Amino acid sequence: MSSYSRLLFILLILMLTPMATFGAVCTTTISPPTSIQATIDAASPGDVVCLSAGVYTEGDKIDIDKSITLQGPQFGVDPRPILGTARIPGGAGEAIIDGAGSVSSGNIVILASDVIIDGIQVRGNSGDLIDAETSTPTANTIIRYTIVNDSSGDEGIQLRTTANALIENNRVFETGGDGINVCCGSNGAVIQYNEVHDINSPDGAIYLYHDTNPPVQINATILSNVIYNVNNNDGIKVGSKDGDDALLNGGQILHNQVTTTAQDNITVYTSNVLVQGNQVTGSESENGSIYVSFEADGAAVDSNTILNNGTAGGDITYGVRVGKGALFPTNTTVNANCISGNEQGLLYVFPNAGPALDATNNWWGDASGPSGSGPGTGDSVSPNVTFSGFQTGGCLLEDPDDDRIFSIFDNCPNVFNERQEDTDTSTPEGDACEVIPLPVVVDVPVNNGLAMLFMILLLAGIGLLMMHRRQESV
Repeated sequence: MSSYSRLLFILLILMLTPMATFGAVCTTTISPPTSIQATIDAASPGDVVCLSAGVYTEGDKIDIDKSITLQGPQFGVDPRPILGTARIPGGAGEAIIDGAGSVSSGNIVILASDVIIDGIQVRGNSGDLIDAETSTPTANTIIRYTIVNDSSGDEGIQLRTTANALIENNRVFETGGDGINVCCGSNGAVIQYNEVHDINSPDGAIYLYHDTNPPVQINATILSNVIYNVNNNDGIKVGSKDGDDALLNGGQILHNQVTTTAQDNITVYTSNVLVQGNQVTGSESENGSIYVSFEADGAAVDSNTILNNGTAGGDITYGVRVGKGALFPTNTTVNANCISGNEQGLLYVFPNAGPALDATNNWWGDASGPSGSGPGTGDSVSPNVTFSGFQTGGCLLEDPDDDRIFSIFDNCPNVFNERQEDTDTSTPEGDACEVIPLPVVVDVPVNNGLAMLFMILLLAGIGLLMMHRRQESV
């Protein structure tokens, strides 16, 4: 092999070697019992405060009042049990901020924009574990790869008056309040790829509402979360429980898996909400597995599997319920869903002479169609519902790769790819299905000096290659 060929081969190996995503470069690294608050007080905006593994017990809330990154040793490491994580809450590899049951106003209070929290564990108080206050508007908060657990009386994460927050790849569990709450003048939040479970909130596992003046559109995206064991109320709720947000735009609820809830799996109390591609089961609600109410307008319940909700002897649980009492949502549609095995199928509460609800193209659990006001023996349907054109060949919504994205939406339906990465947009297939795989990107802690050395070697190799070709051409 010529030197030119050998060099070219080495460069190709380097280029195709799986590359790691590097955490932010640490400005300061501390270990217990060093005070996190004192370290933040001494930091400058843009700094990266890195926490070594161990238990940090501050005895008071930690105020993050400048744009910094708080980074733990587990940055970029997914903590969700559904993915078979090796992370163990309280484990030796975690940087744990422990309220020790004595902090009532938030273990961490975010008081600045552009704050990032990545790869830590926050646990153990009677108030919110991670909090942002109404009096201090913030923007672009990121909370990711973090374990949040054991709040005896309030929320796991509660962000108030915040714009464009990103809450992703977290595990939130054992909270007395909501697991994740974004409220009070917030808009544009993205809540995705979280596992939220064993929640004792009187409201919901994930709860978004407005509750301030002047009105601010919520416009949230709730995507691909797994929610289970919600012991007192709803799985996902968008809109204030008193109905004050009914005319605000709620956003999108997409590809979530919600099971085993005391009340609704998904509750819609705002307008123009798309509820699509979700898997909902195991609700014991007095309303419905999916429930639309108050004066919410334009909700679209599309392509969800709504299966096995309600049990005999308790409250009547509907697969889908639209309206209740004198509360009449408008322009709701219920299409292309699989509604089967529920105590009752669909209930539409409407005013006198109200328009029929469009519930066409659903599978009702039997080829004969819905029962009740329908002609068949499937799940029941109430009066004033248009159900013609129902599916007769069984449920068409399948998820063979178990990534919570039905095949009709999945850009690689037989390979787990919950994020739907698609670097090569010239083809419809996602990266997981490309014939020639792109370089793998993995999240692993890597020394930044090694990363710099890698880049220097790669650039040096390219330079040597160019010099060699120039010499050969002389």
